[in-house]
Amino acid sequence: MKRLIAGIMAASMSVCVFASCGKKDSSSEPYEKAVTDLVDAINDKDPDATLACCMPGPVLDKYKSVMGDSWDEMKGSFSDSIEAEFGRGVKVTVDIKSSKKLDDLSEVQSYVDNLYDSFSIDEEHTVKEAYSVDFETKAGNDEAERSVYVYSLDDKWYVDLN
Repeated sequence: MKRLIAGIMAASMSVCVFASCGKKDSSSEPYEKAVTDLVDAINDKDPDATLACCMPGPVLDKYKSVMGDSWDEMKGSFSDSIEAEFGRGVKVTVDIKSSKKLDDLSEVQSYVDNLYDSFSIDEEHTVKEAYSVDFETKAGNDEAERSVYVYSLDDKWYVDLN
């Protein structure tokens, strides 16, 4: 189980680091704010805040519990990973290009169900609203385009980086 959890953590951090998510100057919609909050957490090199943008509270709590002492080791390497990828002092920025409200929430709901199921969490978790968000990121001389789902669960917005 710890290997599965470690794999999820490594994948989550890698996606955050290598996907080059970044901050937009302003965010007027809650789903845009979820993306900019993620960027702020990455730029602050804060793994707790980064994963809190991607994992609902019960999932993140269980994840940290299962990781135990390994969580502290991963936290320490997160900052080093960010600096290795982007360079010391380089900040990631994002420009949200478009967004589309999803009428069919089944794919996002399935993703959330899998998150809860992977940690054997038996708790109500219904996705209320979701968007597909396209954005461009910049970090130093690197630029990338990315599409993600951003969804609302229990009045909080999360970024699905899968």
